[in-house]
Amino acid sequence: MRTAFMLPLLFLVAAPAPASAQTLSVTPGRLSFLAAEGSAAPVPQQVTVRPAVGATFTWRAMPSAPWLRVSPATGQGTETVTVTINATALAAGSYAARITIAAVGGMNVAPVVVDVSVQIAARKPAAAPPARGAAPSTGAQHAAPVAGGKPGGVTLAAPEGSTDPVESSVTIESPRTGAIEWFARTDKSWLAAEPRSGVTPGRVTVRANPAGLAAG
Repeated sequence: MRTAFMLPLLFLVAAPAPASAQTLSVTPGRLSFLAAEGSAAPVPQQVTVRPAVGATFTWRAMPSAPWLRVSPATGQGTETVTVTINATALAAGSYAARITIAAVGGMNVAPVVVDVSVQIAARKPAAAPPARGAAPSTGAQHAAPVAGGKPGGVTLAAPEGSTDPVESSVTIESPRTGAIEWFARTDKSWLAAEPRSGVTPGRVTVRANPAGLAAG
């Protein structure tokens, strides 16, 4: 007589891989603003929010300080966010804040932080008027010293075919006491300087977009 045996069968069901949390990027990752005490707000700057290809969700940009403003504060997909500073509310000194960009609705997306630094230069006291009866100056008049950058040149390198921006920074200083205004301009469409104006001392971020550039 034959005996039948029942062999147990084991089924393994693979759990789905967890969704990647790296689906959001923001460039640039830091911003620097410069302004003189009591002056108008410095030139606004921008960051670009980019969800990963195929990702669909709503994100929100949340500044950590009341003098820091973003517009728009929410969006979907790739969008440019304008960042402004209410400099009239700040006394002379250095300030730091953050802008946190995060997905709305409990999405499995890691939030991204943009660091923001602000330098408010003290206003230079007005020169005292000449004493009454003093003879007018007849000496040669010398132009005021201008701001200078350190280092004097910036080299940015990227592999051919790359689309990722590369950046460096330049420190703007003045050889005289007190703050002076400066302006930063570029002569190439693929080269940007941020911020584009300010007062000494300060720092300018120089950023190059190598997309479309041949080796050279």
